[in-house]
Amino acid sequence: MKPWAAALFAILALALAAYAWEGGDSDFGGGSDFGDSSSFSGSSYSGSSGGSSDGWGALILFGLILATVFVLVVVGRGYQFGNAAEQKKIEQTAKFLHVLGQTNSGWNKAELERFVSESFVRGQRAWEARDYAQVKDIVTPELYSQHTQQLEKMKQDHEINRVLDLSVRDVKIVHVENHTLTDQDMFLARVTAKGKNQIIDDRTGEVLRTDDVAKVHTEYRVYIRKAGKWLLAAIRPPDAVRDLIKKENFDAEMTPTMMKWVYEQMDEHR
Repeated sequence: MKPWAAALFAILALALAAYAWEGGDSDFGGGSDFGDSSSFSGSSYSGSSGGSSDGWGALILFGLILATVFVLVVVGRGYQFGNAAEQKKIEQTAKFLHVLGQTNSGWNKAELERFVSESFVRGQRAWEARDYAQVKDIVTPELYSQHTQQLEKMKQDHEINRVLDLSVRDVKIVHVENHTLTDQDMFLARVTAKGKNQIIDDRTGEVLRTDDVAKVHTEYRVYIRKAGKWLLAAIRPPDAVRDLIKKENFDAEMTPTMMKWVYEQMDEHR
């Protein structure tokens, strides 16, 4: 069961339970053992009329219905985008890459995923060493300049950002654009990694800040092709790439109808 559907089911169950418990004809409203023997015995609660209980039951039921609507509108939509819709796009992109890779080795899905994983680890190690020259060959000049400035600031502050037990858990190609001019080609990859983040004082080795345990981290990486090489152009959090994830994959030689045909044909051969 989907998480948001489970939450909806729980809220509806609570609503029904509340209505049954508070109803004027229920056993708890009058002469039950609970009502006679509890500390509330003799108070206005034990002697309240069925009509008053009905009012409270209706009020509770109304509030829970509002909560249910909230779950459907907010949580449901969030789940749909963050999971189902994105997963569908990832599956479509895999089918698209299967076709592109047959005629263009630069779009080989397995090789792209391997490159993303390796470049991610290289980037983390260069960041920890505060030496971005180690990855100058796989990042754009703009990103190189930006990250070098950030690392210089860390050196001034005597801070080292170390990630312990780093591992790449998953790489998915989410979006692809194949243009007539290869220097306009790009793809978006989702990287899920795990590690324990620490900030170290480079003078004393003291741990200034640290995660309690290794944590799972997800980021999106934008790659562009320049002079036949893939370069990392940007690193984005999930909220910053929603529009790109929603965007249709692009091929300069394929119409939207042809793209749809690719998706459908691949479904038939699965």
